[in-house]
Amino acid sequence: MAIDNLLDEKKINLDDPDGMQYYWHDLDKEKEYYNTRQCKGGGVMVWRTFNYDGTIHLEFIDSTIDSGKYKKLMKKVILPKINSSD
Repeated sequence: MAIDNLLDEKKINLDDPDGMQYYWHDLDKEKEYYNTRQCKGGGVMVWRTFNYDGTIHLEFIDSTIDSGKYKKLMKKVILPKINSSD
C-alpha cells in the first residue's frame, strides 16, 4: 500500500520559542525559573500537505479552533487537496 499524501500541522508562538523556559542559577541562592513569554503574543497554526507529485500546500490558521471548526477545515481545505492527487 503506497502513501500518496502526508499531512502535518504545527502550532507556532509568534513571540518566543514554543514553551521554552530558562533558569538563573546562582550557587548562593535557590534555582529560579522564568518563563520567556513576556507579551503573551498570538500564534499561528500551519497545516501542510505533501502530495506524491511533489506539490506542497500550506494553510495558515491564526485563530483558535474547536473540534467543529477543525472538521470543517478538513472538509473544506485539506481533504480536497489530498483527493486532488487521485
